[in-house]
Amino acid sequence: MIPSFHRPSRRAPRAALLALAALLPLAPLSPAAPTVTMDVQPRLIQFGESATLSIRFENFSTVPSLAPPDIDGLQISGPSTSHRTSFVNGRSSSSASLDFRIFPRRAGEYEIGPYSLSIDGAAYDLPAVTLTVRPPPELSDAATADSSAPSPLFARVVLPASPPYLHQTFPLTIDVYALPSVNLTRQIRFAAPPLPESGFSSGDFSLLAPERVEQNGVVYDRLRIQAPVRALAAGDYPVAPVLSVGIQRPRSARSRPSSPFGLFDDDDFFSPFGAPVDMVDLPADPVTLTIRPLPTENRPADFSGAVGTFRFTADVRPRELAAGEPLTVALTLTGDGNLDAARPPAYSDTPAYKAYEPKLAATSPTHKQYDQVVIPRTDALLELPALSFAYFDPDASAYRTLTVGPFPLTVHPAPDGAKNALLLQTASDPSSPAPATLVLGTDIHYLHPAPAHWNPSPADPLALRTLPLTLLPPAALALLAAAWIRRRRDRLAADPALARRRSAPRSARMHLRRAEEALRSDPSSPAPVFNALTDAVHAYFAHRLNLPPGAADFPLIMTRLSASPLPPSDLDKWRDFLTLADQIRYASTPLSPAKLSDWISTVSDLLRQAERIPL
Repeated sequence: MIPSFHRPSRRAPRAALLALAALLPLAPLSPAAPTVTMDVQPRLIQFGESATLSIRFENFSTVPSLAPPDIDGLQISGPSTSHRTSFVNGRSSSSASLDFRIFPRRAGEYEIGPYSLSIDGAAYDLPAVTLTVRPPPELSDAATADSSAPSPLFARVVLPASPPYLHQTFPLTIDVYALPSVNLTRQIRFAAPPLPESGFSSGDFSLLAPERVEQNGVVYDRLRIQAPVRALAAGDYPVAPVLSVGIQRPRSARSRPSSPFGLFDDDDFFSPFGAPVDMVDLPADPVTLTIRPLPTENRPADFSGAVGTFRFTADVRPRELAAGEPLTVALTLTGDGNLDAARPPAYSDTPAYKAYEPKLAATSPTHKQYDQVVIPRTDALLELPALSFAYFDPDASAYRTLTVGPFPLTVHPAPDGAKNALLLQTASDPSSPAPATLVLGTDIHYLHPAPAHWNPSPADPLALRTLPLTLLPPAALALLAAAWIRRRRDRLAADPALARRRSAPRSARMHLRRAEEALRSDPSSPAPVFNALTDAVHAYFAHRLNLPPGAADFPLIMTRLSASPLPPSDLDKWRDFLTLADQIRYASTPLSPAKLSDWISTVSDLLRQAERIPL
């Protein structure tokens, strides 16, 4: 049967599409259901450009060869045919595509379709697709000579519609526009930083999908890069990034050796050097980013600095227990905002229960969970009180308070007996002259009283008498060492900042070893090496300055180093490293193995010098 391809319920001025008898062989029939789709790309073009109409057949044993449709105002040629067969998990998948080239004869909007395609007795409906053809920009001789001519390439910073608040996470977007005649590649990196060196915490920039847009009646190809940004201080900040973008050199301007017979000189596929790309510095128009301070009006007393939209939940297990037995409170905070700096509320010691410090159980960019152990002191405890979490909602420009609880409990009296002895001292109440209540549980092991006399064995009385004397010096040293270790541990437990300061070099060394392993495994790839070096710098300064992991960013690091007594030569090395790290993060920068090894040594020396200066 010959397939038919026509507009449903519409009378065509001519035969919309002529069916041909020739059939194109495909791969063997796949178990998957056959489908037919149609698309036009790009859907927005300027007069003088062309578009492609693609009809894609999935999982057909045979597909028809179709004549191009007849649409007034468009010249459609083709088709060119391609087909492919793949095997996934033992199942075959075949596809074929008929591609038609579209050349507009005039500007306007053209509706291509809808069509109904009949193949082997089955009908397939193809929805209509609209192709928009814009007229070429009207350029007089004067307009071509002055600034009214459309720019072939420019960049623009896109700020949020309303100024963001302090600690609010918002997207910073930079758009690159290029005329279709400019062969813009996806190679983009920063020649100058997009934000000031201090005052901001920024995530990695990501490249979004390219798209065709219209600006002032001119059609452009747009590449958009975007990163989440959070301001650490309120104020007005200049934003004037300079991008380095890759432009593919025009075919006529490429210099490469020709083939011996001149057969493929104009075909990039056969070129041994590919298409040369020139990196062009592209400054974006400077803008001013305003960061609003958080309002003081109606600020809750328990507000701790959380900005965004959050959800706070708590779960208490078990709800029925005996006095002296522990229960666990799971405190969960989810949402979009500065979650790394937000901490949910927790219980504190009261005469009715003892509460331990919450421990971080799980974390992700949008989720944090703390587990807190609470032990009832008495069976008179009927419930755990409610907990409230306050945050600032930047979308509503208002403070919000989330409350969970109270949580009813059933607490039984503590079981009697020496085997169930856990000493639970209630908090002292100055207003109550009564002595604090003691509840005995299961964590106390009692010592037996020492004997009145040590009776040496008659087998070797002299050895038994001299043995305690020989053990006295090692025992004294062991006691002194244990006391020093206990004192140091208590000091670090009471001072988390000191504990983090002590662990800063160790955390950096771990990532430096990772950089050396990355260099040994793949000496030609600088990205894994610099990722490990960047992690070493972030980890060291986060511990050294007692900051959350995301807050120790490059601008803050340079601010603290610039204010320190570090020599200018070392400051220049820090700037060179941070600049190169950004370049390698956003674009491929080739470095030799010897250069990578030098950078590992340089960063190690810089961190070692940072240990000797105050920050």
